[in-house]
Amino acid sequence: MINAKIDDKKCVVTLKGIENKAKNMNRAMRIIALEMEESVRENFEVGGRYSSPGSLLGGNHKWVKGKYGGSLIKTGNLRDSITSESDSNSAQVGTNISYAKIHNFGATVAGQTIIPREKKGLSFIWNGIRRIYAKVTTKTHDIPARPFMVVQPEDIEGFKETLLEHLTQGTK
Repeated sequence: MINAKIDDKKCVVTLKGIENKAKNMNRAMRIIALEMEESVRENFEVGGRYSSPGSLLGGNHKWVKGKYGGSLIKTGNLRDSITSESDSNSAQVGTNISYAKIHNFGATVAGQTIIPREKKGLSFIWNGIRRIYAKVTTKTHDIPARPFMVVQPEDIEGFKETLLEHLTQGTK
């Protein structure tokens, strides 16, 4: 006959420690939020690092070249608007710029007809000649998707390490 005795006191203490750490994830979530923000900013610097349009997972695709080349940096407003937030349960990165969604996902922007409100015509100088129009219709534009709100697979591995470190810190 074989007798086995399992002493699970250390296991219970370790699990209790992990449970207590899980009640306050603020520090870990703040680190992850800052890492996500840094990753998104890096996407601007290298001209895109995405897997496919619409995906949140990064990859090795670069942005389609547009009017300003392959970059989304004309003034830097979009890049500089990237912020991160966190609380005890979540980490997020985002922007409050209204045109961010169009650049990230792409879109077809329909042409518009512009009619003057206060005067009889719209006045433009084109090739040195003043032209007056009763109305102007703009062209429809296709804006290619240039996903910048993505994180890389190696970032996700870093997030896992941060969470594991936080949860197991001080437990043996």
